[in-house]
Amino acid sequence: MFGVIVVTLLGYGLLIPWMMRILGVSDDGSVEREIRRGRLVAAEAAMAYMDRIEGEDWVPADHLAVLRYRYMHEVAHLDDEDDDLDAARRALKEARDFGIIGDEERIRVETQLDLERQIEQV
Repeated sequence: MFGVIVVTLLGYGLLIPWMMRILGVSDDGSVEREIRRGRLVAAEAAMAYMDRIEGEDWVPADHLAVLRYRYMHEVAHLDDEDDDLDAARRALKEARDFGIIGDEERIRVETQLDLERQIEQV
């Protein structure tokens, strides 16, 4: 019984990526665009809230300045629709779709790019 399960999982696991390449099924980036849009809306809402509470006695001005800077940076970054990271992600997905690199390698490179971006933002 265990052998049947293993063979089935391995068979489908190896067959599905191959079938997706043959059929031309690929990621159109719509999920990433929606996530980007959601983050942009959230950052803009946070900035609007900061505008409302600015000057309140309970709000430390230096903390508000730091938060405002971070959100302004995020909004500016998210507004830039075609930044280097997006171009790199598209190139990686195309390379995967054409069989130049595997999905595991694509994920590893995207993870490295994400880590580099986080380090730059600090």
